Amino acid sequence: VKYIGLAPDNRFAAVCIEADYLLKALGLGLLESPTPKVKSYVSQSVGAHKPHRFAFECAYDPMGVSTDGLAFELRGTSLKVDTSLYSVEKQDVKEGEIAPAAKYFSRDLSRHFEEVSKSIPAFPDLANLSDLAVLSALIARDELHTKTGWDLSWVLDPAACKIDPVTAPKSAQTLCNFRQSGALTVFSAGGVLLAAEPWIKERATDE
Repeated sequence: VKYIGLAPDNRFAAVCIEADYLLKALGLGLLESPTPKVKSYVSQSVGAHKPHRFAFECAYDPMGVSTDGLAFELRGTSLKVDTSLYSVEKQDVKEGEIAPAAKYFSRDLSRHFEEVSKSIPAFPDLANLSDLAVLSALIARDELHTKTGWDLSWVLDPAACKIDPVTAPKSAQTLCNFRQSGALTVFSAGGVLLAAEPWIKERATDE
């Protein structure tokens, strides 16, 4: 497990890997889907195709902002599942023609994310952390703490605001599944990408 921009000693990291691991299990058909509206990637694969990656990413609508710039609203489902072709060579991701099975799985899970989340707590847990990440970025960018006279020194001081350490996994048991369909090979990779900054720039004025 590789963490980028996040130390593996906190609950945020632990939730990211748990949600990602369960996403892969769901896609490989090793975790039963809680709804017939979302079918696994493996069950829908027909014929041989290149391996794909699946990852959780932010999926907000433009942020609602009052005319005076003092009230904000996060809009949208918070998270979506994105997919693209994956190249094993050099371990880099390359865009290309996405297999229908990958499209259907990522599309349907994104559409029915809230329904699936009722049965897989790690998914809404990750969505909440995504919301908090966007909120933190908003506070910093718009200096909301200065506008409201909120002293952040105590919360930014590790000694004053201690956080109980949580050891996030640094490795995970390999997941594998298969179905016979000619020369079909199924390979699943991916992760969690929570980039908060872009989502505080798109705004919609709302009186």
